Amino acid sequence: MLERTVAVENSANIVTESDLEGLDVGVVESLFSLGNGYIGTRGTKNIGPNQDMFENGTYLNGAYYREKITYGESAFGFATHNNKILTLANGKNIWFECEGEAFKLCDSKKNQLKFCLENALLVEEVYLETGSGKKLFVSSKIFISQKEKSLIVIQYSIEALNFNGNVIAVSVLESEKSRSQSLQHDPREGTSSATNSMHFLSAKASNEASYLVHQIKDPAGLICLACVHDVENQELVCDYDKQKNRIELRIKINCQEKKSTILSKYLHYEYALNNDQPISEQENSLIANAEKSLGLYLDKGWSKLEAEHRSLLTIFWKNSNVISDAPKIDQISMRLNLLHLHMSAGDDGLRNIAAKGLTGSGYDGHYFWDSEIYILPFFIFTAPLKAKSLLMYRYNTLPQARDRARQLNIAEGALFPWRTIGGEECSAYFLAGTAQYHINAAISYGIQSYLNATGDWGFIADFGAELIFETVRVWASIGHFSETKQGKFCIDQVTGPDEYTALVNNNFYTNSMAKIHFEFALEIISRMGQQYTHKFEILCQKIVLKNDEIEQWKKMARLMYLPFDAHLNVNPQDDSFLDKKPWDFNNTPSDKYPLLLHFHPLEIYRHQVLKQADVVLAMVLLDDRIDLENKKANLAFYEPLTTHDSTLSACAHCILYCEIGDFESAYRYYQKTLFVDSKNSHGNSHHGLHTASMGGSWLCVVQGFAGMRVRNERLYFSPNIPDNCTNLKFRIQFKSAQLDVQITKNDVKYQLLSGDSILFFHNKTALNLSESEPCVITELLIGDGDLTGDSNLTGEHYLLIGEHDET
Repeated sequence: MLERTVAVENSANIVTESDLEGLDVGVVESLFSLGNGYIGTRGTKNIGPNQDMFENGTYLNGAYYREKITYGESAFGFATHNNKILTLANGKNIWFECEGEAFKLCDSKKNQLKFCLENALLVEEVYLETGSGKKLFVSSKIFISQKEKSLIVIQYSIEALNFNGNVIAVSVLESEKSRSQSLQHDPREGTSSATNSMHFLSAKASNEASYLVHQIKDPAGLICLACVHDVENQELVCDYDKQKNRIELRIKINCQEKKSTILSKYLHYEYALNNDQPISEQENSLIANAEKSLGLYLDKGWSKLEAEHRSLLTIFWKNSNVISDAPKIDQISMRLNLLHLHMSAGDDGLRNIAAKGLTGSGYDGHYFWDSEIYILPFFIFTAPLKAKSLLMYRYNTLPQARDRARQLNIAEGALFPWRTIGGEECSAYFLAGTAQYHINAAISYGIQSYLNATGDWGFIADFGAELIFETVRVWASIGHFSETKQGKFCIDQVTGPDEYTALVNNNFYTNSMAKIHFEFALEIISRMGQQYTHKFEILCQKIVLKNDEIEQWKKMARLMYLPFDAHLNVNPQDDSFLDKKPWDFNNTPSDKYPLLLHFHPLEIYRHQVLKQADVVLAMVLLDDRIDLENKKANLAFYEPLTTHDSTLSACAHCILYCEIGDFESAYRYYQKTLFVDSKNSHGNSHHGLHTASMGGSWLCVVQGFAGMRVRNERLYFSPNIPDNCTNLKFRIQFKSAQLDVQITKNDVKYQLLSGDSILFFHNKTALNLSESEPCVITELLIGDGDLTGDSNLTGEHYLLIGEHDET
C-alpha cells in the first residue's frame, strides 16, 4: 500500500503518539486538545466509525449549567448550586462509504495522530478499506481559530488509492453522550454532557448549512452548533437525515485514483443567555448570527483563516517560549504546558482559566485560586493584557462575592468562592472549600504582582482598589485580637493550601498572606489619596470606607500573629500542627496514594501530613520578608511530611530549593512539575490537564533557575541552572520593556528587545540597558547573590551598559 503523509511545517515541533508512549487514549486526548480561551475541544480521533476514545468533549469557557447540590444534612450558608461546564454538541465525527459499503480502519500501524505545537494544529491520518477491497487514505487538519473565537475548522484530504468513483462522506452533528464516572468516586473528576445539561430544541439541515440548537434551563440560554461544508473544485451535493439530537449529512465526493480531494468543514458555536423575547425569536436570531458567521468563514476560506490563526500563534511563541537543550520529552512537555495555558485562558474579562483548562470536564470546569498564584505570573510577564483580563473576571464577579460574604455573616466586604464558573460558591465540602479564605489573599497577591510588573495604576484606580478593599474587609471581620496571644491579631477556623489539614487557627500561610493583603490595601490608599484623589473619594463613598476602618487595618497588619517555634526555627503550619501525631509514611503502601482516595478525612486531619506545600509556599511568596535560614529550616521540616498528592506542590519546592542552593533537589521537583501531564504522573490527566502545574513549570524555570523576583517594582535575577541543563532562554515583559534572557553554565546574556531602557539587578549588581546590544555577565558573577538579601539601592554597584559594553 502507498504511504501518504500530511506536510506540516516545523517538524521539530510535532508531537506524535509515539512520543507519549505508554499513555492511555484519554491522556493523549487531553494533551492533544485545542482551544483559544473561549472554545476548546479534546484531541480525539474522529475519522471512521468506532474510533477508540475516552471523551469527545467540546467546551465553551464560562458556559455552564447550574445544578442543585443535594445534602444529606445541610446547614445555614452552605453552597446551594454547582456550576458544571457545558459539554457541547459535537461536530467533529466523519466516516466514509462507497456503493453502500462502509470504509473501516485498516493498517493500524500506519494510522496516526500528531500535534503541531507551533500552529496548534491536530493532524489525523488513517487508511480505510471496504469489504470489497476499495482503499482510501484520509487525513484531516483541525484547528480552533485564535482570531475567530467561535470557530473550529477541519480540512480533510481524501484520496482513493485503488479506484475511481463516488465516495459518500457522512458528516455528523450530534449531542454528546455522558461519560460514566469511575467507581472510585474521585472528587477530581467531573461529569457533563449535552444530553443531561441541555434540552434539544431544533435541528435544521440543508445544502447551505446545518444547525443543531439546544436550550439551557439554568442559567436560561440557547446554544447553536452551526456547520457548513465546502468541497474544493466540486459542487456541494448532500442529503441529510435529521433525528432528535442528531444530523447526518451525506456529502458526495467524486474521487479519482491517487488524486486528493479537499473537503473543508466549518463548525461555529453561537451562545446567548435568554432575553425578554419569545424563545422562537431568540432561536431565529441565534441562527441568523451563526449564518452570518458561516458566510464570513466561507468567504475567507481555509487558507486565510489558517494564516490569521498562525500569525497570532507566532506572536505567542515569540513572547512566551522557553527554549532549552534538555531532552526531547522535556522540551515537548514544556511547550505543551505553555501552549495549553495560552489556549485555556479567557481574554475578555468575562471568563477565567479552569483547573483543567479547556481539555476536559474534570473539577466540573471550575476556576480556583490556581489562577492567581500559579498561572497569572506567566501571563503577567508574557501577555500582560491577558493577565489584566483574568483579573477583570474577578472584578466582574465582585457582586456575587459580596453576596457570598453576607451568606457567611460577614457584614461588609466580599468573599470570593473557592470554586466557581459563574461567580457563586460551588464547593459542597466547606472544610476544604469555603474555609479556604486565602482565595481573597490570592486575588490581592495577583493584583499586586500585576501592578509591580506593569506599573498599571490606572487599573488599580478604576478596578483593582475596589477589589482589594472589599476583599481585605473579610480578614477584619473573621479575625480578632487575642488576649492569649498578647493582643496579636488572630484568624481562626480556616483551611490553608494544605487540604490534609482543615479548620485550624492561625494557619501561617493564611495569616502571612492576610498581612500582605492589609499592607497592599494601605499602600493603595496612600497612593490614590495623593495621585487619584477624586477617584479615591468616589470609591470611598461607594463602599462606605472611612478613616476609622483604615486605622483598624493598620493595627491588624502591624499585630498580625505569625506562628514561630524558636526551638525548631520553623513556622508552625497552625496552632495545633506540631502537637499532632506524624503520619506513618514507612507503612503506607504506594498504592494508598493519594491519601484522599483511601483514608477518611478525619484520619488524615489528625496527623502531621501535608497534601501540598503550605508553609513552603508561603516561604516562596513572602520572598525577602523571610530570612534564608528560616526558609531552610521550614523546607527541611515540611518536605518529609508532604505527600505531593496535589499537583500544585512540586513547583513551590523547586523554587525554594533553588533559593537555598540545592539544585539537585530543585531539578527533581522541576521534573515532577513538568511531567504531571505528559507522563500522567498523578493518574488523572484523562479527565483534563493540570493548568496550575503547567504554570508551575514556567515558574520553576523563571523564578527557580533564573531566580527572577520583583521587589519594590524593580526586577531582580539570580540565575543558577542545574547540572542537568546547560542552556535556558526565555523572554519577559517588564513595564514598557521586553527582555531576552539566556543562561548557560558559563554566562548570562540579557538583551533589551523593545522599550527605551530597563533597569534591573543581576544579583546585587544593577544593570541599565538602553540599547539592543546584549549585556553578557561572566561566570564570576553567576549565582553569587542572596535572593533574600537587602534589595535597597544603597551600596549596590551599577553597570551602565551602552553600545559594545560587556561585563
